[in-house]
Amino acid sequence: ERPELIEETLAVMANNNQPKSSYMLQLGAVMQHDTVDRLRQITHPTLVLTGTEDTLVDPDNSRLIAERIPGACLLEFEETGHVFFTEKADEVNRALIEFFRKHEIAFTSGGLKIGERGFDLPQPGFLRFSTGFTYEINYAERLFDAHLAALYFEIPLAGTPRTRVKTTNALSPNSYSSIFFTPGIKLKLLPRGKYSPFATMGVGLAHFRESDVTIDNQPNPNRSSETNAVFAFGFGLDVKVVSILSIRGEVRDFYADLPPLNVRALSDRQHNALISAGVVLRF
Repeated sequence: ERPELIEETLAVMANNNQPKSSYMLQLGAVMQHDTVDRLRQITHPTLVLTGTEDTLVDPDNSRLIAERIPGACLLEFEETGHVFFTEKADEVNRALIEFFRKHEIAFTSGGLKIGERGFDLPQPGFLRFSTGFTYEINYAERLFDAHLAALYFEIPLAGTPRTRVKTTNALSPNSYSSIFFTPGIKLKLLPRGKYSPFATMGVGLAHFRESDVTIDNQPNPNRSSETNAVFAFGFGLDVKVVSILSIRGEVRDFYADLPPLNVRALSDRQHNALISAGVVLRF
């Protein structure tokens, strides 16, 4: 169906001056060499490629290799033979580039939403919070790729310069800042597809700092900062624009202790839900 490929292959073979005896020795080595039992010792990320119509090396051989190598990814190119890398060169090149791009860095921003909280000291009252504009940077490295799903180690850092506070307690600060650092794991489905949903989970530290003034715009004599443990989880969707660039939308919840707001809250932890969007670069 593609005579130009046949001519190109024949030209390459004509320029190969391999002696017949060497070629026969090579075939003998192929027939006798067997390291199937050692495939499980391979621990590096592995991509196995084959053509579904290969009559020289049965595609089942590639399937066996991918099955025996832990975490190996298998790609089969339909309606191609032994030289699938020539028949579908563009597709093979894209697959190889995607496989070697194991790093991601994302830049997103959005709103941090916090629910209303109650307190009983110094006197019963409530705390309400504005939606704080938040910046997030996230680096991720792919650890495992099974074609339909991939596992990443990620390091997200999110910061909210100002969250306003509305309360009945005159001694509370009128705002506070927050930083969340939650290394963890990310499971992404269809990592090579145009649409890639993912879920994340991590643990780390949350840092809160009160503003210099109270809600009455008076100096805050009890201004303090606090760092405590935080658990994060979330989900999102990457939409590929080009091979190295995607658009991301995500929801991430940072479950942490209540910031120091000069009250005794009825519960000591709160959800900090970040809804954000931005771009992802892969390299």
